[in-house]
Amino acid sequence: MRFPASCVLMASVAVASASSGWLLAAQPAQGQAAAPQAASRDAIPARTGTAVLRGRVVAAATGLAIRRAYVRISSPALREPRTISTDESGRFEFGRLPAGRYTVAVGKNGYVGLEFGQRTPFENGKAIDLADGQTVERLDIFLPRGSAIAGTVIDDLGEPAASIWVFALRPQYFEGRRQLVSVGSRTTTDDIGQFRVYGLAPGTYFLRAQPTFSPVSGLDKEALFGDTYYPGSLLAADAQPITVRVGQERLNLTIPLVVARTARLSGVASDARGRPLAGEQVALGQSSRGLGRSYMASAARVEPDGRFTIPNVAPGEWDLRINSRDPKTDAREFASLSVVVTGEDIDGLVLVTSPGATITGRIVCEGDETPPFPPRGVRLYFTELGPMSNTGTSTIHEDWSFEVTGVGTGARVLRLLSLPGGWALKAAYAGDDEITDQPMDIREARGVSDVRAVITNRLTEVAGTVSNERGQAVTEYAIVVFPTDAARWSFQSRFLASVRSDQRGQYLVSGLPPGEYLAVALDYLEEGQGADPEFLKTIEPVATAFTLADGERRALNLKLTRIGSGNER
Repeated sequence: MRFPASCVLMASVAVASASSGWLLAAQPAQGQAAAPQAASRDAIPARTGTAVLRGRVVAAATGLAIRRAYVRISSPALREPRTISTDESGRFEFGRLPAGRYTVAVGKNGYVGLEFGQRTPFENGKAIDLADGQTVERLDIFLPRGSAIAGTVIDDLGEPAASIWVFALRPQYFEGRRQLVSVGSRTTTDDIGQFRVYGLAPGTYFLRAQPTFSPVSGLDKEALFGDTYYPGSLLAADAQPITVRVGQERLNLTIPLVVARTARLSGVASDARGRPLAGEQVALGQSSRGLGRSYMASAARVEPDGRFTIPNVAPGEWDLRINSRDPKTDAREFASLSVVVTGEDIDGLVLVTSPGATITGRIVCEGDETPPFPPRGVRLYFTELGPMSNTGTSTIHEDWSFEVTGVGTGARVLRLLSLPGGWALKAAYAGDDEITDQPMDIREARGVSDVRAVITNRLTEVAGTVSNERGQAVTEYAIVVFPTDAARWSFQSRFLASVRSDQRGQYLVSGLPPGEYLAVALDYLEEGQGADPEFLKTIEPVATAFTLADGERRALNLKLTRIGSGNER
C-alpha cells in the first residue's frame, strides 16, 4: 500500500539546462532533521562551480511553508555534504556548485524526513543531475507530518515507572537482513511514567520499554524488570503491532513492566601478557539496531586476582567490554564478549585484551602511479563481510602509505571509503596474493606489512531505460544488480548495487567490478532490500543476465517487474 497523496513526497522541478548522471545516497533517519555535519579538520577545500539548486519545503497536509527545515545536499563532487535551513518562506538555495550528481535530503522535527524522489520514507531517493552552469529551480518538497505513539509505563504494582527508555521498533532491512530496528525518537518516561515517541512515518511499529538496571524493590534480590514489549512480554515474538496513519497520534497505551529472573556473570580479565587487569572496569551493555544507539547497563571493577562479578543481569543478549591502557607505553588494548543470559548464573567468562593487528601498506593507481589528488578525507578499513566490527583505526599519509591499527583478528577484507567521484577500489594485494574480495586471515601476532590497494578511474557503467509489459516507457522504478555467483550476495559486497530512476526516467549504475551479473527493474524497492540474499533469491528467476568487462560502459534496457509496495511491509 502506498502513502495517500497528501503524504507522498512531491516535487516540481524546472531545469535550465540538461545533463545526465546518477547518485544513490542513504536516507536520513526517519523523522529526524538532516542535521549539519561538522567538517573534518583535514578535509580537502570545498570545490566550487557555477551550478545552482533552488527550492522550497512545505507541509504536505496544508501546503504552508516550513521554516528552518534542514536541507542537506551531498555529492561526490563536494566530498562533504552542505547543509542550510529554509527561510521564512520555506525557500532554500545552494549556489556555486560544481557539476555532479546530487542527493537532496530534507527534515524538521515533527515531520518525516525525506529525500527528493521518495514516494515513501522506506525507499531510496532520486538524484538531481547538475552540469556546470545549470540551474535547477522550483524544487518543491512536501513533508508529511510525523506520527506519534504515547502512553505510560507502569511497574508490577501498577505505579508509574520513571526514567524508562522507550523505543519504537520496525521490521526493516539492516546489515543485509530484515530485523527489528529502532526508528524515530528514543524517549524516556517522566516522573509520572509517561512517554511519547514522535516523528514516525505511517506504518506498523512495536514498542519496547528498557528499564534502568536496578533490582525490583520488595522482591527477591535476584529479580528485576526486564526489557518489556508492549502489551507486556519479555519476548519480541509476543509483541503486539501498533499501526499509525499519516500524522496520527496513538495515545494512552500502557506498558506494564515484567519481572525477570536475573543471573550473575563472573569471570576473569587479563591483558595480552596474562596479567590481571586489576582496577579496570568490565562494562555490560546492549545496542539498539538502526540508529547506532547503545547504553552501559552496569560495570564491575576487576579485583587484584583478575576476577570480576556482575550481579542482577536480566535475560537477553549482552556485550561485555573492557579497555585498558599501559601507563608506561600508553598502548591501548581491548576485548569484548557476547553473552546470552537466560536466568541462570554464568561463570568462567574469560576476557583477554589485545591491541589488535597492525596492517601497513600503500594506495596506488593502476601502474603503481601516485593518485592525482591528496589523501585527506579518504578512509581505509578492514572488515568482515557482514555487520561492521572492530575495523581498526587508519592513518593515510601524504605519500599514500597507510597504517591501520587495532584490527580485529580473523577473516577480513579491505575497503576504501570517501574516494573522489569517479574513483573506486580496483584490487587489493597482500604480497603476491590478491585479496580484493577474498577475506585475508589476520592474526594479531604478525599483522600484515605489504598490502597494496589499487584504485582506478576506469569505472564500469550500466545505463538504460525501463518499459512495461506494453512496451511503454516507465519513469518510476528501482534497479537491483547482483552477481550470478550467490557466494557474493553478502552485506557490504562490492558486487551489489541498487538505484532509483533519475528525473528523466533513466538509470545508471557505476563502479561495479568486472564480472557476470543479473539485473531486475522493480516497481518498488525498500531501502536495504537489494542486499538481502533471501530477497535476491526470489527475484533471480526474472532477472536479465549480462557481463561487464573492465571499464566497460554497457546499455541495458529492462522490463518492469511488479512486486507492489507498502509502508507496512
